Amino acid sequence: MTGEEFIALASRLLLTDIGDAEARHRSAVSRAYYGAFHLAVKFFDEAFGVRILQNHAGHEQASRALLNSGNDDAVAAGRCLSQN
Repeated sequence: MTGEEFIALASRLLLTDIGDAEARHRSAVSRAYYGAFHLAVKFFDEAFGVRILQNHAGHEQASRALLNSGNDDAVAAGRCLSQN
């Protein structure tokens, strides 16, 4: 799945009333997080040719790269990724 698809799924989970609300909300947060992670991986690869590992170490690598980017929006995204 792509980052965009994960985020779209998160949105759909929030809009449905099927099943337990807490489970849907937890799943939506998880899908949104993975969507953001995949978008960060794609961004660093396409914009800078920087490969982010797509495993547990890659999550820290992606948030660290965003936090050290010097761009206010990227730093904010890095903070959000590192809080999950």
